[in-house]
Amino acid sequence: MDRYLKILIGLLIGTSVSQASFIIPNASITGAKVVPQTLTQGLLALRPTGSTAAAGGVAISTSSGSFSTSSSSFVSVTGLSINLTTTGRPIFVGLIPDTSGSAGGIQVNRSTSGNATAFGNLRLFNTTTSTSFVTQILNGSSSTTSISLQVPCSAAFSIDFQPAGTYNYRLDVTASGSSGNFMVTNCQLIAYEL
Repeated sequence: MDRYLKILIGLLIGTSVSQASFIIPNASITGAKVVPQTLTQGLLALRPTGSTAAAGGVAISTSSGSFSTSSSSFVSVTGLSINLTTTGRPIFVGLIPDTSGSAGGIQVNRSTSGNATAFGNLRLFNTTTSTSFVTQILNGSSSTTSISLQVPCSAAFSIDFQPAGTYNYRLDVTASGSSGNFMVTNCQLIAYEL
């Protein structure tokens, strides 16, 4: 018989109900017993963080420091590699500023004059599935001595859709054109399930 019905019958017929009847045993409440959308943020478990994160965690890399390349093919940015175990939900992957307090961002430069073209690409690369999200940061030409474009770290992000599993993400960049270089300064790579 349901506990609450026993209590009600006991009250109606005047018998005492022991206090033990009101105690809920530890670890006995299931999802079916919780009213949807009633748990506040403070009641949720903290999300573990690290360069390798389990399901429900936040994978976050070390800082890129001051990384620069003039390579015309993709190279991995030092320090920006993470591993995340997922449950099959969409995954946010992107860059954030590091905690150094120094200015940071993504920058593409071209230092020659004349009508030369320069461009830079960045790629958030899922090495587990060999899928990538490529963004062109700058593609322009100018007769001035140089061109430069800098954007905040947070300008680089994507949503990845993968089944449950463990995935490795990294940031690759390339610069091309006349004396071009690509810089990633004081950024961290982050990934977590939405």
